Amino acid sequence: MHIEWTRVREFGTLGDIEVEFSEGLNVVSGPNEAGKSTLMQAIWFALTRRCTSKAEEIRNIVPNTGGTPSVEVRIGADGARYEMEKVFDGQSGRASLRVEHEDGSIDQHAGEEADEVIREALGFGEASGRTGVPEHFGFWPAVWVGQDDRQLDPGKHLSEEGDPDSISSVLAQIGGDVMAGSGAEIVEQAREEYEKFYTGSGNYTSRSGAPLHEAKSDRDRAEERFEELKDRRRSYEEDLDALGRLQGEIERLDEQLPDLEEEAEEAREAFERVETLQGELEKAESRLETAESEVERLQSKLNRREDLREEIEELESKLEEKQNEVADKEEIIESHREERAELKKAVEEAEDRKEAIERKERRLRAHLDVLRAEERLQSIDERADELSNFKDRRAELAGEISGIGADEEDVAELEELKEERDRTQTRLETAAAQLRFRADEDTDVRVDGESLGLREGDEKARRIEEPTTIGVGASLEIDIEPGGEDLASIRESARSAQEAYEEALAELGAESVADARSQSQRKQRLESDLESVKEQIEDLVPDEDGDLQEARARIERKIDGAKEKRESYVDSESEDSLPTEEEEVQGRLEEAEEDLGAASKELEAAREALQTHDSKTQALREELQQLLARAESLEESLEAAGQSLEDHVEEHGPDETLTETLEKAENDLEEKKERVEEIESELEDLSPEDLRERKNRAADALEATKEERTDLKSDLDKVQGRLERGDLRGLHGRLEQARQDFEEAEAEVSRLERQAEAAKLLYETLTEKRSEARRKYLAPLREKVEELLGRFFSAERATVEFDEEFGLSTLSRSTDGSFEFDQLSTGAKQQISVLIRLAMARLIAEKRPHPVFLDDALSDTDPDRFEAIANILRSVAREMQIIMTTCHHDRHRRLGVTTKRMEALCQQSQ
Repeated sequence: MHIEWTRVREFGTLGDIEVEFSEGLNVVSGPNEAGKSTLMQAIWFALTRRCTSKAEEIRNIVPNTGGTPSVEVRIGADGARYEMEKVFDGQSGRASLRVEHEDGSIDQHAGEEADEVIREALGFGEASGRTGVPEHFGFWPAVWVGQDDRQLDPGKHLSEEGDPDSISSVLAQIGGDVMAGSGAEIVEQAREEYEKFYTGSGNYTSRSGAPLHEAKSDRDRAEERFEELKDRRRSYEEDLDALGRLQGEIERLDEQLPDLEEEAEEAREAFERVETLQGELEKAESRLETAESEVERLQSKLNRREDLREEIEELESKLEEKQNEVADKEEIIESHREERAELKKAVEEAEDRKEAIERKERRLRAHLDVLRAEERLQSIDERADELSNFKDRRAELAGEISGIGADEEDVAELEELKEERDRTQTRLETAAAQLRFRADEDTDVRVDGESLGLREGDEKARRIEEPTTIGVGASLEIDIEPGGEDLASIRESARSAQEAYEEALAELGAESVADARSQSQRKQRLESDLESVKEQIEDLVPDEDGDLQEARARIERKIDGAKEKRESYVDSESEDSLPTEEEEVQGRLEEAEEDLGAASKELEAAREALQTHDSKTQALREELQQLLARAESLEESLEAAGQSLEDHVEEHGPDETLTETLEKAENDLEEKKERVEEIESELEDLSPEDLRERKNRAADALEATKEERTDLKSDLDKVQGRLERGDLRGLHGRLEQARQDFEEAEAEVSRLERQAEAAKLLYETLTEKRSEARRKYLAPLREKVEELLGRFFSAERATVEFDEEFGLSTLSRSTDGSFEFDQLSTGAKQQISVLIRLAMARLIAEKRPHPVFLDDALSDTDPDRFEAIANILRSVAREMQIIMTTCHHDRHRRLGVTTKRMEALCQQSQ
């Protein structure tokens, strides 16, 4: 059997669409809401629904734009061709069926007759209720999988909508089990007989009209009447006996009452002494409790005083420890102070050395002036050429000075810029991320494209100030954002400071502060030389045209001034003799200039060391202040604890007073304990509980005796009243008739119980045998399913167990264990459900060929699982027709069949 062709018009969202199906695997694809499921629903409705139905599901297929739904389906089955057309139009609906037989004959059917013929051809179950509305559809729910069914256990769906017996019949024919054939009628008759007497749970039924239930009800009523009359006769005989007994008991109680009254009075008087002692005991115990509270109060005061002393001792210990820490910190600060003196001394010594070198340099310059002046004085007459040289020297010095831009003010400003740059750089280094790389093996690590080339055992560090990308090998890159919220502003400050410093250096043409300082010092020296040359020129030729004699006189005066200046730079450490040659003086002067540069650097280093030491000292002083604050806090706590102790002593007296008061309270406590013990001893001797029980017992005995006499008198009156009633006449005759009625009812119940037991035995035996037969014929289905599962799970071994309604009890896999159907994932439920249905379809097809419908049944199946199930679908499609719908067109292309696209089908119809 297979569906050859269908045409659908005005059905739900479908306007007019025509589809041809092949005998093997058919795939209809399209996006969501394209109408694939509606197409499947249209075919199903054409085969199963009455065309005149007014059910809600029929009303829902009418298009919103209006129109009358109609479906045509052509089916090939058993050599015949069935062409069914249905128009769903309420009472005006039409159904027609054209059957073309293998011999060429043609039958025409319409209306309900058409439904009956197509139902029989397709293997539907028998209709019940209104004609044309089947209660189930045979095996079709097993092979027709809608979107709502794709994650359901096939057995559950069959038990609710399908006909498990129709599948049972197929399985029974394969297994040769007659119990699922005609034997089912015997089981049904046995079940009907069984249900006359029992409920589904095996208990006797109490349903109205059930024979055994009615017989038991009649028996119970007869028994109740019989027992009632027996009770009446028994009561009459008992009343006669009770009349004499009650009269005798009343006389006996009257004799005992005087003795009981006397005994109760004696017991009451004896117990009054016990109550008196108990009152005294309560007062004594109250006084004892007060004394115990007083002892506890005094002891609490002593304990509080001891706690305060322990607290003071602990605070003193902590204070001493903190004071020791303060002393240690002060010693450290003092040590730093001594170190500072040494550092200060080093600065002063460096300053002295620099000053001494400067004096030496000035002395050498003054000496050079003297030598030059003396030379000029010796050759004043020959100095015309020298005058020209001086002028040339003046021009040369002026040119050199103009080429040097750094002076002392520029150097000071440059030093401030350097300090600012160093401060911001320090802040930046503190905020920046410090990365350390340690290689356990050869590793390619890149920092912003720069390869570190780490080898096994290498360690390298990088400071990260900017957002940086770290690459490790070819598989990992790490983006690093160093610092916190202020890093950007810190980085910008450092950059600005660096730029300002570099711009200042560039303006001065210097490489560093030291270079600028050297230039400044050289400029000063050149300016001094220039001034000296100018003076010499002025001395030689004041107005460049003056008399050399005047110049000579001026030179002599200059010599005297230079000598005086040279002598002013003489100290105890200066050299006693100076060179007489100008070149030697010039060499010493250059040496002095080099020494002066070294001394300046030494002085700068000494000053930086002193500044670092002062910063550390400041930190130590801050720590000392914190220690002093903690010590002060401990002193305040110690003072407060001491004050609390003094206040406690002042309020409650010294220890001796408290101790003495406590001893008195303890003595008083012992006296009160002794008094309580005396009363308790006397009470114990009196046995208060026995006396109480004796008093209560005597009173209760007296009261009980009086009540008993009253009750006996009341019972006596009642017995006399019952014996005088008139309904006791004819009691024995009525009792005999009730006995006969009960025995007859009991016999009827016994007969029906034997009949019920026989019906139960027959039904349970047949049911057990039928269940055993079901288990046997489930074997072919299990084999078919396990065959497909074996192909699906490849190397794994998979087994299944079914219940009698074809529900999947367990799925077991050799690697994952056993699972119930509801424990599977969504995709696994779809896959297992489809495989079970394919196995059922193959089993049924051995007796009755039919198509299989899968409406987007593998939507949650992953690609690997789809590959496995695709092979199974292709294999099963060689045995029967399969019609699938899907929204995954590209994936279902792997099935290797031409896909029918909904878009193309709709366009063809247009």
